[in-house]
Amino acid sequence: MSAKSETSPSGGSAPTNQPIDKQSGILAILARPFWMFLGNFILMICTANIIMGESGSTRASDIIFWCAVAAMIIVRFLDIKFLDGQTATGEPASIKHWRRYIIVLIVISAVIWAAAHAAVSLFKS
Repeated sequence: MSAKSETSPSGGSAPTNQPIDKQSGILAILARPFWMFLGNFILMICTANIIMGESGSTRASDIIFWCAVAAMIIVRFLDIKFLDGQTATGEPASIKHWRRYIIVLIVISAVIWAAAHAAVSLFKS
């Protein structure tokens, strides 16, 4: 008896039951730059707008700022839970990393946000 091998239309062997690499999927390609770079860029823009803006734009910047923080937390969770997320250094990430990320992000964001509002109060009087 001869063993049959599966071939693709191009004549090569077709891989069967190959695991899908979640880390190279389109969601992973979008998620990692968001929580690592784009989210922080949004926070910087909002902070600058709070410092230089009028009261109406400051409220909008506050809302966008904290929505960006929430989005970064959610995207980081989804990255770890469903996309085999990694740390910034390339190690596999866990929920422990996510919890640490939340604490650091919220503390630093709150300090920056409060400092921006304090700067407005001090220098725009």
